[in-house]
Amino acid sequence: MQVLSAQTGRTVTYYIREAIESHLDDLEDIYLAEQALERLRRGEDEVLSAEAFWRDPV
Repeated sequence: MQVLSAQTGRTVTYYIREAIESHLDDLEDIYLAEQALERLRRGEDEVLSAEAFWRDPV
């Protein structure tokens, strides 16, 4: 990471922060996907095809 920092002029701290934020975004996506899957399993939500989604206004 120090080589990258030297080559780009950004601090090592910048790259560490970027990595952490990216990882947190991934964790949030996983958490939300798990919640959606549970709602599907309990029958609280349904899966729509793309055609049905775009055809039927809410």
